[in-house]
Amino acid sequence: MVGDRDAFLQRAPANILVKYRNDAGAVARVKHLLRSQNPDVWLDFDEVAQRFDLSASTLRRRIEAEDQSFQEIKDTVRKEIAVHLLRTTDLSLAAVAEAAGFSEASSFFRAFRKWTGVNPGEYRCRPR
Repeated sequence: MVGDRDAFLQRAPANILVKYRNDAGAVARVKHLLRSQNPDVWLDFDEVAQRFDLSASTLRRRIEAEDQSFQEIKDTVRKEIAVHLLRTTDLSLAAVAEAAGFSEASSFFRAFRKWTGVNPGEYRCRPR
């Protein structure tokens, strides 16, 4: 009991400044599921809930308890895909947009600029 308290107190400053990351939480599970699929065939919210044997309302509550929404989770995974491809491949920007699940390159450019503050071409040219 005392050891648990001491460990908690040692981590307390970081725990206050950095949001707790729950690798077993609903958000992590949804991200893992989405990462395992091509964005073109991502399940919708109700299908994700069914996959986890949960009602849609229960999954929504669990995701909201982690201060996220399903759309934010999808956007995060799309961003991860795009950043990875921009950093590791020479795919065209249109191909990166398609791989990240965007039907139009212009939508991808707007979203990427919102996420990072720069357009995908500029991001790719930045030193790594």
